[in-house]
Amino acid sequence: MSCLLCNDGGTAWMFEFAGVKTLKLFGVTNEKKFSRPGFSQAIQIKDFGYKELNDFPISKYEEILYRFLEN
Repeated sequence: MSCLLCNDGGTAWMFEFAGVKTLKLFGVTNEKKFSRPGFSQAIQIKDFGYKELNDFPISKYEEILYRFLEN
């Protein structure tokens, strides 16, 4: 497995520690407090003006994911 797109939780942490490139989704949780710098990248939906994960457009996820995979 070369990468993972996952919400912030136990699954994301396990893959991060296994060295898998991880893109984590954050709703109301603070990504600065709960991210592991250098091991993952976070999407904080409130930075885009959304309050609920379900409201965040899939097209935006795709855009961010493609940029993440290019690096």
